[in-house]
Amino acid sequence: MRNFITAISLVLAVSLVSGCFNKKAIATGNKVSFDYILKVNGTIIDSTGETGPKEYIQGNNELISGLESRMLGLREGETKTIVVPPTEAYGEYTLNAVKEVPKANLPENIVPEKGQILRLMTNENTPLWGRILDIKEENLLVDFNHPLAGKDLEFIVTIINIE
Repeated sequence: MRNFITAISLVLAVSLVSGCFNKKAIATGNKVSFDYILKVNGTIIDSTGETGPKEYIQGNNELISGLESRMLGLREGETKTIVVPPTEAYGEYTLNAVKEVPKANLPENIVPEKGQILRLMTNENTPLWGRILDIKEENLLVDFNHPLAGKDLEFIVTIINIE
C-alpha cells in the first residue's frame, strides 16, 4: 500500500511539473500580458486589479529594467514575487535632485503648496516633475527625485498570456 501511495504521489508531482513546463515561456520579442501587485515596504501602492492586465513586448524596455529582466523565462500561469532594487528601477534617492526654483518661474495661476507636484520645463523644453518640499520668500525647494527613488519594489506578477 505504501508503494502504491508513493507511486501515485510521484505521478501527481510529474503531472504538475510537466504541465508547467508545457506552457510557453517569456522570450525576447514576445507580447506578454500580466497582472501585478506592487508593494513598497509591505504596503500595496499599485496593482492591475481594477485596470486589467498590463501588456508589453519583452526586450523593448517598456518596463523598468529590473522587472523586465526578471520576467524573462516565466511561463503562462506562473505567479512569482520579484524584488527590484532601486538601481534597476527609479535609481537611488539623491540630494542633488533637490533644487531651489525661483517662484517667478511658475505660471501666475499656480499658488504653490507644500507637497504639490509641479510640471516644470527644462531649458531644452523637456518636462520635469517635482514635489514642493518647502516654500521660501523668493524660491521653492523642489524634490526632482522620482517618488519611488531609493526604494525596493516588490512585484507579485502572474503571467496571463504570451504571444
